[in-house]
Amino acid sequence: MHSAPPVGIHCIDGGHDRWWLVGWLAASLAAFGVSLLWCGLHWPWDNAAMRVARALSPALCLLLSAAGLHRAWHITRQGWQLRWDGQCWWWHLPAQVLDADAGQVRVAVDLGGWLLLHFRPDPVSMRRRGTSAGTWLTASHTRYPSEWHLLRCAVYSPRPAAPAMPAATHHPGVSCPATAPDER
Repeated sequence: MHSAPPVGIHCIDGGHDRWWLVGWLAASLAAFGVSLLWCGLHWPWDNAAMRVARALSPALCLLLSAAGLHRAWHITRQGWQLRWDGQCWWWHLPAQVLDADAGQVRVAVDLGGWLLLHFRPDPVSMRRRGTSAGTWLTASHTRYPSEWHLLRCAVYSPRPAAPAMPAATHHPGVSCPATAPDER
């Protein structure tokens, strides 16, 4: 079986991610509200440890949401490129063209004309960057009409069994991670 043909999407201005950021902000505010409600429902507080835990719960929720929102906004403002070369996925920010990360892309949400994708770098890229964090990306048919069909084929097609070397030449010695069918 053949893999999907190469495809790349370039998000230069990040404009299509605004709704993702609005959704993230709404979910963050909802989580903050729920934790405040939880604190209010458990009034009066039994002991000092519970008072501290319940007081810090909304603050921690708000802090984690703000950190995630900041990262998503930063990536959105900078733009990014996601590329499938026929064997491997590559992702990078505009300033890192020669330092792209190889990895896997999984579809988290598919609404037909809109995809929420999760890019997870391979172990070599994780060690090089010093992080194991993946990146959430959005793509829509209205934003990428000419690449949409190829992108959907690439995210849902089977991966090659074991590539000998990456198709991209800017990463000598880095091979694409072998992906089992259930890991897509």
